[in-house]
Amino acid sequence: MMRSSGVALALVAAWSHQPRLADAQAAKVTITSPRARSKRERSMDATTGGGGGTIDGDLEVYDSIFAERNLTLIVGETSPDKKNPVFWTEGPLWYGLEAETGMVYFSDTVYDITFELNPRTLELRKFLEGEGGCDELERKWRAEPGTNGLATGEAHREMYVARHGARTVEQLDVVTRQWRRLASHYNGMRLNSPNDLVKHGYYLYFTDPIYGFLEKKRFYDDTYTDHSANEHGTGYKGVYRLDLRRNKLQLLDSTLSRPNGIQVSKDGSKLYVSDCCQGTFNDECVQGTMRWIVMEFKPNDAGEPVLSKRRTIEAKHPDGSQTKGCADGFALYETTDADGNEKAFIVGSCPGGLCIVDTSGQGKMVARLNTKEVVSNVAFGMDGYAYITGRAGVWRIKYGERAEGADADVVKEKEEEEEEEENARRREADEAKQVEKSKAEAGSS
Repeated sequence: MMRSSGVALALVAAWSHQPRLADAQAAKVTITSPRARSKRERSMDATTGGGGGTIDGDLEVYDSIFAERNLTLIVGETSPDKKNPVFWTEGPLWYGLEAETGMVYFSDTVYDITFELNPRTLELRKFLEGEGGCDELERKWRAEPGTNGLATGEAHREMYVARHGARTVEQLDVVTRQWRRLASHYNGMRLNSPNDLVKHGYYLYFTDPIYGFLEKKRFYDDTYTDHSANEHGTGYKGVYRLDLRRNKLQLLDSTLSRPNGIQVSKDGSKLYVSDCCQGTFNDECVQGTMRWIVMEFKPNDAGEPVLSKRRTIEAKHPDGSQTKGCADGFALYETTDADGNEKAFIVGSCPGGLCIVDTSGQGKMVARLNTKEVVSNVAFGMDGYAYITGRAGVWRIKYGERAEGADADVVKEKEEEEEEEENARRREADEAKQVEKSKAEAGSS
């Protein structure tokens, strides 16, 4: 259930937050009960085509990233009379160096098709079909036999692919369509099912949870997938770094329950990984839990990145296990505030829709667009749109400019708040007068 980075962003936001120094290694923050919010921060209508809902949280942060308050469905069918070309979309990738010529690629892990989408004409075509790597026997039982996460390199001729069915990470020449296997085993054990991946310099980072073991007859996450990983895979869920120069695979983490989405900062010093909590079978990772880990690296004497710190950002959805979705794939939105402070926001899937997470300091979730459909992943394109994958569709939304009408909304909401405060003062005065009147009447009797 994932994707990977398409374009590095260094955009300047018009708002200001003071970042705090990172806490000690393995610091953990749990956000379970948000503070009382002003009307400015409360839910706001955001009807969307195929995935609508409301916005919760800090609208100022939301508006500094997105230029719209709704999603537009660009792939998928809303009519029950038409066959939907997609079932579960994943791995959105902006491929190309220019907005005028770039294309969007994404996987359907269930239908085993990798699609190419022209973002200017919205023409959709099959780029790969049946290339997830399953044999015919496995195809009969695997629920998600297709490709999953996609990434690209600097040359923009190669594509890096998490082949879910084959349980490998491979490089694809997009011109010749030739595959080159990069990783299939670790310490003699076959990988579980590589999920999402991202490339930075000579390093390819990827997650390896257990979703390749999902069965058609049991298409839900449960303990049986862990048993399959123990018997047929590595026995744990891993986060890896592959050195493409030396063909050296390194295990970075094996503690997460369901490592999923993965991104790296533009300077390569931080790695971000989500933990996709679903169901109630695991007390440490129950439905409604949103979790992201941040790994910080420093170069050693040889110039290789070495893990120096690790911290966890965690939040709880107020409806808990009743809300579908998890901290799945995400994009990284790196920006500079009005005071010149560098900030990084996770923009990705979460229970209930699309979440924005401020990773500075201890980290916190700051806003959520509640959608009707489950979101799986996000990619920022060079054309000013963020492309969003998920259940039965692909959506997009403009980013990079303040949402149209946002300032007017702020003024209107401020006026409404002032009116509410004035009404409250009047009610209090009326109640005080009534009390005095009652006292006077009681005294005269």
